[in-house]
Amino acid sequence: MKRPIILVLALIWALPLTVVANDGLQTESFVSVRAYTIPDTLQRVPIPYHFLEAVRVMDGFRGYFQLNNDDYALALNLWATEEQAVASNEMARSNISENTPGLLEHPPTFVVGASAVSFVDVPDVMEDQYLQLYASLRVYAGFTDVKVGAFVTLVEKVFQPLIRDTEHFFAYYVIHDSAGRLVTVSVFHEQVRDIVADYLSAFLPDPELVVSGRLDIAALAGVIDAANLVETQQP
Repeated sequence: MKRPIILVLALIWALPLTVVANDGLQTESFVSVRAYTIPDTLQRVPIPYHFLEAVRVMDGFRGYFQLNNDDYALALNLWATEEQAVASNEMARSNISENTPGLLEHPPTFVVGASAVSFVDVPDVMEDQYLQLYASLRVYAGFTDVKVGAFVTLVEKVFQPLIRDTEHFFAYYVIHDSAGRLVTVSVFHEQVRDIVADYLSAFLPDPELVVSGRLDIAALAGVIDAANLVETQQP
């Protein structure tokens, strides 16, 4: 059953194409990804509401996702320009140094790059049930522009319908940077097995980094103003 799909993957992988696939309310964005390893010495990582309040009023702001799990503190910002994405990283670095310096005990993972793929399926009514969002982020290395282009074509032509028909699907992003790293981000309404990664596992190398968990904060310009997604009172 898998042979025809694998053959299609092989043919698409050989195409020297660079395609940007964007959909719905999301246009091509530049994305800043920051993943910090939580050291054993740090018992609690605060949810950075104040950082969200600072960045979401800035020109070019398009989105912010943040989650803390047992091992990582992860933040993802979407911006209109690369300069804005880089500036947000510098703001975040200063914010961490000032408020949670323990996160700098281990070198963090930083990725700033263009969103080669972004699509969001927004319900007609954003009810409370849809504000329980779960994200899975994977970082891969060794992607040339040609391989990124082939991967984007694969997602757009083959897997987008499958992904969007997946139960509880909310959003999917692919980001790549000048260092040859590729980042995939899947967002669901429920904590389910990341079927998107399963679809693509035969096509991608083993990831350098995987961060998954329930989103603490989600904000998308024009979709979600700013939602506290956990049972924690804002300070």
